[in-house]
Amino acid sequence: MLVVILTHYHLDHTAGAARIQEQSGARVAMGEADWEALQRAPNPLGERLPRRDMGVKDGDSITLGTTTLKLHVLGGHTPATLGVDFTVYDGGKPYRAFMFGGPAPGPGRPAAEQFVASVNRIEQMQEGVQVRVVSHPWMDPDFWVRADRLAGRRPGDPHPFVTPDLFRAWVAELKATAAQRLGDAKATESRPPGRE
Repeated sequence: MLVVILTHYHLDHTAGAARIQEQSGARVAMGEADWEALQRAPNPLGERLPRRDMGVKDGDSITLGTTTLKLHVLGGHTPATLGVDFTVYDGGKPYRAFMFGGPAPGPGRPAAEQFVASVNRIEQMQEGVQVRVVSHPWMDPDFWVRADRLAGRRPGDPHPFVTPDLFRAWVAELKATAAQRLGDAKATESRPPGRE
């Protein structure tokens, strides 16, 4: 079975999925609430949207071959942004990997509150995570440096993407961003009308 997992409904993640679905026969999975949001989202270029296949709920798993992906609904960026928890291997040695599909809160206080709750959940799950997988390379300032190290890696060199300390530091950064955004949203709500 082929499955395309869309971490959230924004068009930079969903555009093209309809074609992949048609060309390959892959099933498309996305958080249940994000399927609904995708139908209402602005689509200025008229992108073809994927056919709804699999609505993911928190705690669902998808097994592909010998790899099982545990899916977490971690809203805030969108209503049902997905976190993906799975095992990767380097030379037969297993490492726990995690990808958070939307590491910035959406606009408004409800999204900021949902994001804070999601980051708190990630913090509770972070024990043992050794590999941070980003949904955009620009989210990791050293991504391309590590990619170059990987390309030139020699036997015995450590894998440049196995960075548990980096994952923990990133979670701390997410917590700070979440608190700041929630504070900003509360301050905006408490301002009298017409005052900037």
